[in-house]
Amino acid sequence: MSNNGKVLLVGTGEMAKEYVKILCDLKCDYIIVGNSVESVENFRDATGQDAISGGVFKFINDRKEDMPGKAIVAVNPDALYDVTKSLVKAGVKKILVEKPGVISVQQARDLVMIAKEFEATIYVGYNRRYYNAVREARRIIDEDGGIESFSFEFTEWSDQIKELNYTEELFNKWFLLNSSHVVDLAFWICGKPKEITSYVCGELPWHAVGKKFVGAGITIANIPFSYQANWDAPGRWKVEILTQSHRLYLCPMEKLQVQDRNKVVTYEVEYTDEWDNKYKPGLYREILDFINQKTGMTLGSIAELKKIRMNEISKAIEETGVSLEGITYCGFCLYKKLPETYLLYAVQMRLS
Repeated sequence: MSNNGKVLLVGTGEMAKEYVKILCDLKCDYIIVGNSVESVENFRDATGQDAISGGVFKFINDRKEDMPGKAIVAVNPDALYDVTKSLVKAGVKKILVEKPGVISVQQARDLVMIAKEFEATIYVGYNRRYYNAVREARRIIDEDGGIESFSFEFTEWSDQIKELNYTEELFNKWFLLNSSHVVDLAFWICGKPKEITSYVCGELPWHAVGKKFVGAGITIANIPFSYQANWDAPGRWKVEILTQSHRLYLCPMEKLQVQDRNKVVTYEVEYTDEWDNKYKPGLYREILDFINQKTGMTLGSIAELKKIRMNEISKAIEETGVSLEGITYCGFCLYKKLPETYLLYAVQMRLS
């Protein structure tokens, strides 16, 4: 049995602190669960909000007959799968989980099957879809009659990342843990790919899979695209979209800069956005979408990657479908490094 009106926030870290600001201002009925007494006390000192210590698994065991109907999972990446799976089995029907949601193909498959069995819906928190800059970019794209081509960059700052406290497994999945934000946004705005050719070179002490990534492809709407990233050189995240009349720069992605046709000067699109100024950008609209879906934007749901052999990728992508209204996301990147091939993916699709 679940209490459909209440929201469970799992976690007391930095993202949980961002979520609770919004839940509080929206006057949601919510409950927060953390692990240790120390983490709960630190959370209370930072936010003024009380939380329950002991961890989510104890909470589930204690509240079997009165679980909240919705949950937000903001825990460490290697715990996302176990926590989400346990919540689904406990009867929570609607879950927003921090990206990437899963860190392996098998975890994705398991969650899809469990969600179907328990009639639950799981969403992945890619908040950059909700930036006001992205809304403005989409408006210009519509006015201009569509996209001609696009590119994106997901360079990571290696000198900072290598100092983080992650396991070797998580470091080697850094694309999925972090860079997938860029891939998600690019393919969500511009359409999912049907063909892609990718290359990788080199390695880093903390990321043996590679350090230089380039590739190109075409979307299902026959829009050409390219991407590149060098994790051992200066750079930053970027999405660049070309229409017949404008070149749109999301760099930083919270801001939209525009170059007009036959002009060399770029200018920033000015707009007032109380929500993105007050909260972590994109998060307020994302929570609104999760709670009541009144913003008209799109959450991405956790999905099944049915086939992982390289010659079946296109077919697997085709099977995901696309929905302008609703609950669909597709973003993926193939990393090729001879003699082995690595598929680091983030593929989301509708569960229902």
